Amino acid sequence: PGALPRYGEAGGCAYMLADAPLREISGIGRAKVAVDAEEVLRGEWSPEGPSRAVAAALAAGLRALAKAQEEARGGDIPLLDPRTDLGVRDLESAGALAQRAHLAARRASLRPHTCPELSEQYGEVRAAAALAAKRAQLAHSLSDASLAGLPEFHARCGVLAQLGYLDEARAVTLKGRVACEINSTQDELLATELVFSGILAELGPAEAVALLSALVFQEKSDVEPELPGDLAAARVALRELAAATAEVQRRAGLAVDPAEYVGEVLHCGLMQVVYEWARGTPFRDICGLTDVMEGSIVRAVVRLDQACRELQDAARVMGNTALFQQFQAAAALIRRDVVFAASLYVA
Repeated sequence: PGALPRYGEAGGCAYMLADAPLREISGIGRAKVAVDAEEVLRGEWSPEGPSRAVAAALAAGLRALAKAQEEARGGDIPLLDPRTDLGVRDLESAGALAQRAHLAARRASLRPHTCPELSEQYGEVRAAAALAAKRAQLAHSLSDASLAGLPEFHARCGVLAQLGYLDEARAVTLKGRVACEINSTQDELLATELVFSGILAELGPAEAVALLSALVFQEKSDVEPELPGDLAAARVALRELAAATAEVQRRAGLAVDPAEYVGEVLHCGLMQVVYEWARGTPFRDICGLTDVMEGSIVRAVVRLDQACRELQDAARVMGNTALFQQFQAAAALIRRDVVFAASLYVA
């Protein structure tokens, strides 16, 4: 019948035709109601409502349901017993069903359950509960607990201002907008500092993406990578930049230890692997350069591809054509062969 749910009236009864998730089905009734489901689901529906044939099928089904409700004499329609009628034998399921039947019986014995104004009263109770929750939220916002993080917030704002991400009015600067484009690294602050430091400008695409892997790779490796001179010097410069960034945060009053910070955000175990991969070395050969599992290498390179795209977006914000072309080329170098195959069985 097109998009569900659909609402209307047929045979003097209101109806709602909708998909019912399994968890919303409370039971299967004993009464058998004949409904021309094929006509209802496949028949013609217009913006004004169902066709005559569909309306007739709906009306017949609704009358049968109303009759079953009348025979229940104001109570719930009798349901099939899952254990005796449907053959449920699993002990855990049987226990859950028994508990459910007990709760249903308790609910049926409550006076509000038979009250004709139950829906309106439930709406009022629900609205009152929502207001109480909102009141508790506002009370927490005014409490000392919500202000506990305020000193750290001001300290972080001070760091951002000192590093040039915020101006004197705490408005976001160009550097801050660049940082907003980077989301796939271990530390976006350090990644942005790397972009503005000039370290990348001295590297080719293969060396640049290898250096970036230190900010993307998240695992440990006991193998010391063997790097060419320019890349090794860039790694030293990146470590110094990380330590300096951490020192700014420490002086601002944040609980940051420079040595621990460098170890947490920089993992250089795949730098040689990524460098060789960007140079065209086969996958089976780069796997022998590290103790990192093949699956971890694939995941790291895929994340690197995403980081390269983010740095291209950052370069657009900066208006830095050289940086854009550098990581456009870097992404093209690593996006190949088995790492980006649609299926490993056909790679």
